[in-house]
Amino acid sequence: MNLMDVPDPYCVLKVGDFWMRSSTVKDSLDPVFNLHAAFDVHEVAEKLTVVVLDDNHLIGCERTVKDILSNITQPDDSFMGRLVIPLNTLQHNRTYSHTFPLTMQQGGTLSGNSMTAGSLELSVHFSVPRTG
Repeated sequence: MNLMDVPDPYCVLKVGDFWMRSSTVKDSLDPVFNLHAAFDVHEVAEKLTVVVLDDNHLIGCERTVKDILSNITQPDDSFMGRLVIPLNTLQHNRTYSHTFPLTMQQGGTLSGNSMTAGSLELSVHFSVPRTG
């Protein structure tokens, strides 16, 4: 995203090795993703990570699935912020609906002080299926 450009945000949700990408919301500073996702959790120590990116590849149409998949592993899009929720901090069979801060590291590095980059309204429900 350059300074004269309105972002085209999308988000990626990830738990363990599983992830889901929202559609891109074109030209929005206040996007609504309405993404519903369910993940199988194999380790309670896993984390839900939500990353918001600016889609720098839009040329009037949605990208192909191949483009999206290759972009997830080697992102060219501009990082806008992230949220990490350790699943072991959530109570079973409870829904959490909050506005969470999106953070990014100062200077764009992986270490150092983090700063708030915006916020994300999110509902999370953690449940354990019954066995037997």
